[in-house]
Amino acid sequence: MKNFLHRLETALRSQLQQNEAENLAKLLAAGLPVEVLPYEKIDLPQNQKNDCILTAFEERMLIPVKSGQSPAWEDRLLALCPGEAYFMPPVVRKLIERAGQTGKLDPERAVKESILAEAGEHADGLVQFFRHVRHHAPSHSLEAGLMGTIMRPLEIVPDLHDVIDLFVICGIISPCTRGPMTTGLAWYEVNACLYWDLKTNPAA
Repeated sequence: MKNFLHRLETALRSQLQQNEAENLAKLLAAGLPVEVLPYEKIDLPQNQKNDCILTAFEERMLIPVKSGQSPAWEDRLLALCPGEAYFMPPVVRKLIERAGQTGKLDPERAVKESILAEAGEHADGLVQFFRHVRHHAPSHSLEAGLMGTIMRPLEIVPDLHDVIDLFVICGIISPCTRGPMTTGLAWYEVNACLYWDLKTNPAA
């Protein structure tokens, strides 16, 4: 476990300052073996705990169990107090497991591993699709029609609606309920932590 934490912290230090990476590594490691992580089970001083949970939510690594009017991430009710609980989306679980083994963040591999059971032989094509989606959504959100345009030349067999459903289930994307107010268009948010390999080290 100690080596796992060290490697996970090393991976997170490519994105965060050392003390932030250390605390976030402890938080995420605590969330790996459980389906739901209670606030009380997070072994950090309260101020550090609250800051760490907030960072994990902003990066969509931990999602509050309580939801508002919809299950969308942006509608989740984040509270930092006893009695609250959080869960880790499947793609994040794969990302963190691999980072704890290798010391590196590999979002594309996490995407493939999270969809593999359902996507089967189409998994590589859907990873390629994810790569294009991420490229076309630098602000972490895009419209479903654009996803259809991206998918068309890739000749991916699954239907776009099935792919969207799979990506939502795996925590790769989430519906946007407060996105651009364009009538009739469905918008989706791409999980922020799946961009981490594109960012530079803040400590560099």
